[in-house]
Amino acid sequence: MIAVDAGTRTTSRVLPAFVRSLKRLPDPVLIDLGSAVNVTYFGERLPCRMRVEDLFAEVEAYARGGQPGTLADLLAVRPAGEAGTIAGVLTWNLFDFLDRKAGRVLASRLVDMLTPGGVVYGFFGTRAAQLTAYTRYMIENESTLRQRNYPATPAWSQVRTTRDINKMFEGLLVTDSILLKNGTRETLFRKP
Repeated sequence: MIAVDAGTRTTSRVLPAFVRSLKRLPDPVLIDLGSAVNVTYFGERLPCRMRVEDLFAEVEAYARGGQPGTLADLLAVRPAGEAGTIAGVLTWNLFDFLDRKAGRVLASRLVDMLTPGGVVYGFFGTRAAQLTAYTRYMIENESTLRQRNYPATPAWSQVRTTRDINKMFEGLLVTDSILLKNGTRETLFRKP
């Protein structure tokens, strides 16, 4: 049986801007790179189609050594989809678990997949630390997230400077970036 913590709440200042951005786009397609815990939230608020591609599970499979090739190779084709077809992406803190090459490959793929006006929402750690858990972010309301941690194969976080993050998402504009009390940077990118 997997140990699950009771969860902590985080106030988001950027998530409301993500939701507002999606409301402005006709028939948005949304991809959640985490687990399927937020489908109902978005289904009740937006006339959108939502896909869940739990890339955290892929990262864990690579961490355990059970996958051929490199993580960057996998992320060159995941998430699946064509260029210019996605209005919004929830990356959560996935990039903290990716090495530099895999992070650049995934960011480039997401930039390519976004429609004009499309947005990417994510968290980026600002301190080096050993990561021993994946976090599932469950949206309780437009400004409150409940975080639940699940065991992960230990890995060192990939700390990126603001400049590194902006370079990684070249082609997108940073519209919101807030440094949270826990040392995490909450960021929203928009495709012009």
